Amino acid sequence: MIRRLHKSDIEQVAKLWLSSTKQAHPFIAAKYWDENLSKVEDLLASQAQTYLYVDKHQIKGFISLLDKDYIGALFVKPIYQSQKIGTKLLRYVLRNKTSASLKVYTNNEPAINFYRFHGFKIIQESKDLSTQAQELIMAWSKGSRKGLFRLKGDS
Repeated sequence: MIRRLHKSDIEQVAKLWLSSTKQAHPFIAAKYWDENLSKVEDLLASQAQTYLYVDKHQIKGFISLLDKDYIGALFVKPIYQSQKIGTKLLRYVLRNKTSASLKVYTNNEPAINFYRFHGFKIIQESKDLSTQAQELIMAWSKGSRKGLFRLKGDS
C-alpha cells in the first residue's frame, strides 16, 4: 500500500534514507550523509511531499517530491529491491503529472538505468558542489521520447 508520510514516520524514513543512500553512493564519504541526516529530517517534516510503500506495517521504500515535480529522493530498503517497489512509487507520483525532474550521481548507474527505463532523459551533467561528485539532471515528460542519451564512457 502507498500512503502519505505521517510525522510519526519521519525518524524511520530518515534512517531508511541514511542506510540506503550510503549503500547507493559508496563513492561519497559516509560522514557526509551522517552530517546531512538532520537536514533530511527537516525536509521530510516541512517541505517534502513524501509517499511510503508500506507492507505488513513495515516501510519498505519511499519517494519524496519537492516543488511538486522535483523528485528529491526515491529509496527502497536493499532487501526489498528488485520487487517493483520503486516502480510502484514512481508511477504513483507521476500518474497525475505532465513532467518531473531529478538529479542522480553519474556513478550510480543502477539508478540512471532505472530512471531511463521509466522514460527519464538526461538533460544536463554538472558537478554537485557539496560532494564534488558528477551528477546528471534527468527529466521526464508525459508522452516525450526525446532527450539526450549519455553513453557509457562519455564524459
